[in-house]
Amino acid sequence: MMITHELLKARTKKFAIEVILSVEDLPYKTSTNIITKQLIRAVTSVGAIYRSACRQDQKLTLFLKLQSLKKKLKNLLLSLPPVAKPPNQLNIK
Repeated sequence: MMITHELLKARTKKFAIEVILSVEDLPYKTSTNIITKQLIRAVTSVGAIYRSACRQDQKLTLFLKLQSLKKKLKNLLLSLPPVAKPPNQLNIK
């Protein structure tokens, strides 16, 4: 299956919506709220950066935007484990 620009746009939007709906069920705590806000900003900016990269005419600008997207995704993955696991399941030493 070939991934097209339109498919990736739809997938980034769906991903953002799924994350936003998922964090709605988290308990209301200061630490959870901070991580949740960061997560929502990161998840929605992934789609925004990808859409911006698609509009670029120059290959260098496109490449730089995609590099920024890659960095944003890595940071997003780092922030997922604290939200995804209950505190008693985290391996903090």
